[in-house]
Amino acid sequence: MQGIFHHRYKDSIALVADATPAAQKLYGPCPMGYEWYIEVVSFAVVGNTHTAIFDLAVTPDGGTLPAEATWDHAGLLWSNVTAAVKGSENTGPPFFVDEGEFVHILVAGGTLAQGDGITVNFQIRVDEKSPIYGLMTPEERAELAAAHEREGFGQVTLPATASERAV
Repeated sequence: MQGIFHHRYKDSIALVADATPAAQKLYGPCPMGYEWYIEVVSFAVVGNTHTAIFDLAVTPDGGTLPAEATWDHAGLLWSNVTAAVKGSENTGPPFFVDEGEFVHILVAGGTLAQGDGITVNFQIRVDEKSPIYGLMTPEERAELAAAHEREGFGQVTLPATASERAV
C-alpha cells in the first residue's frame, strides 16, 4: 500500500446476460491521485437457478474484454473457475487498482442464459496517493494552492546580471 487510508465504501452493480450468453461491465476508472484496494468481491446469479463463471480483471483501458474462449486472461485478478450460482473472495491481500485503471467484470459459461441478471458487490478501500495534501489544514491547502497560481501573467522579466537585482 503506497498511500494513506482515505475512506472505505461498498458498491453494487447489476449486469444482464446477452444472447452469447455473457455479461460484462466496467467499473471505474480509479480517480487520479487515488488507488483502490478491493477487499471483498461477491457475485450472485439472480434467482439461484443458473450458474456462471465470474472473472474480475484490472486493465489500463476501458475497452471490453474478448470472449472467454479467446481472452488470454491478461489482468485477471480472480475467477471462481467452476461455474456457480454465487461466490465471493475476501481472503488474502486485497486486489490493487491503480489510478486510471478499470475493473472489468465478465460473467459467462456455466448454465447462464440470455436475460439472467447478475449482481456484483464490492467493498473498496480508497487510499490517497499523495498523503501530504490530506494531512494539511484547510489554511495550508489554501496557501499551497495560492503558491501555484500564476502571478504576473504576461509580464516579462529580464534575467539577473551581476549589477542588477532580479525582480
